Amino acid sequence: MREGNMKADIGRRIKIIRNILNLTQKEFANALHIDDSNVRKWESGKVLPNAEKLLIMKEKFKININWLLTGEGEMFIKEEEKIEDKERDYKKEILEILEREDEEKVKALAEFLKRAWASQEQLSLEKSSEKIKTEKK
Repeated sequence: MREGNMKADIGRRIKIIRNILNLTQKEFANALHIDDSNVRKWESGKVLPNAEKLLIMKEKFKININWLLTGEGEMFIKEEEKIEDKERDYKKEILEILEREDEEKVKALAEFLKRAWASQEQLSLEKSSEKIKTEKK
């Protein structure tokens, strides 16, 4: 695919999304913290949005970046994919905390995990107790 065609195709897909979201170019631009002239340039196929703007579109509007760039897949991210993305973000943040060896944050993280596991264990015990009570009836 030639670059000009790629820009035009991506521009058309941006316009489709914007119309589905029922946003004007100005409203779409404001959500991305850019001037509406940028949206016009994207939609006309003159320029492509940079990676930062693609990520903002993904976050704000739940746009599937793969669909936006290639036309393949679903237009919007499914709920499971959003959860997976958040899990990846949490894991990345935890690893960064551990790598920096920020003692205060490591202690806070350890305390949070301790409480979460205790809460999960309590929930499991409650479910087991309810199951036993139900079986006795």
